[in-house]
Amino acid sequence: MVDSLSKMAHFVPAKKSFTAADTVELLADRLIRYHGFPEVLIPDRDPRFQSDLWNQLCSRFNIKRCMSSPYHPQSDGQTERVNRTLEQMLRTYIRSDEREWERLLPALELAYNTTSRSSTELSPFEIMIGENPLTAAELD
Repeated sequence: MVDSLSKMAHFVPAKKSFTAADTVELLADRLIRYHGFPEVLIPDRDPRFQSDLWNQLCSRFNIKRCMSSPYHPQSDGQTERVNRTLEQMLRTYIRSDEREWERLLPALELAYNTTSRSSTELSPFEIMIGENPLTAAELD
């Protein structure tokens, strides 16, 4: 999940077996409780995002849904760039056991969100909160 203004990202593990209800719960738990309801969502064309439940949610809370183009993930280029960055970060830090990737997500999310962007010269965290948090690296 990526905020288009601040570029803040939330790295959320999701299983292929998740239902539409599971994805709504993830949205509520990882996005809405921290940022409120979005004005616009740009999901891919996964059937879960086209379900009656998602239609009702978007209608009830006046959320505009702009579906990305099928078989053309570049139509949501911002999220695709974040996904590529996350993949590179995971490749860098995963050792021999690839199952550890999920455990790394919180630290990688913090690193991503506290790194300045050339377009703004600020980190997503600075844009959202006003300053970067104190990190473990700064405590040493």
